[in-house]
Amino acid sequence: MSTRGCDSAGEPTPAQARSARSLGITWWAFYIAGPGALHNWSDKGTTVIKDAGLLPLPIYVPRMGNGLIASRTPEVDAETFVAAYHSRGIDGAGVLDTEASMRDDPWTAQYERRFSAKMMLLRQAPITYAGGFSMQAPPSAPYKWWVVASTSPGTDEAFQEGQGDLAGIAVDFDYAGAQFPFAHFGFKPHPKLTPEVEEMFVRNPDTGEICLCGPSGAVNLGNDWTAVEAAYGAAGVPLVVVESASLQAAFLHIASHGPA
Repeated sequence: MSTRGCDSAGEPTPAQARSARSLGITWWAFYIAGPGALHNWSDKGTTVIKDAGLLPLPIYVPRMGNGLIASRTPEVDAETFVAAYHSRGIDGAGVLDTEASMRDDPWTAQYERRFSAKMMLLRQAPITYAGGFSMQAPPSAPYKWWVVASTSPGTDEAFQEGQGDLAGIAVDFDYAGAQFPFAHFGFKPHPKLTPEVEEMFVRNPDTGEICLCGPSGAVNLGNDWTAVEAAYGAAGVPLVVVESASLQAAFLHIASHGPA
């Protein structure tokens, strides 16, 4: 079953976002951090769709020149894009915008492939708005967003089926298949680690004993997980612990005797 959404260069008012929701629209795609975008949304705009109960879907437009992708740094661009929507508390998926003017340029496919690969390394679902491609020569991203005048996309794709007015704002109307990914609100960054704090806590599930593996070795932290959380955790961000008797025993040996 497909879901209905929209995308727009302009930012909706709270009343427009609520109207969209009342009309069965469940997601709203927006532009962020892209140097080639006509308008990148403000924090206020993304808050409006959050408050209306709509799913967000960030879109990135790379630096352009004469209708082609001028940027030569797709990996850096992907990092910049993800960092920008993470700063708004959004995570999970992002869209690279490509347009019909890019189709005859070989760099379009190279850029898209590298951008999508970096998105996956950043643990984001990569989506390509495929104006710069054709169905005979599709983009590499696992999820495609096509300009197709239909309300019945495949399970893992989306169609932009037309333009219109939604309570006074110009939008494109879209439909997405049941397996098409969206971003979500509620992202909280993990605390930055210092050389004194290692990213791996290991606990023996039988005894509760905990070790912390650090750059210079391992530390035995005892079996009081509440105390460990208080000492090493950040407010609202749970620590990640690996439950493994064998690993804990190995790190306990390092903590007691040093590396073998």
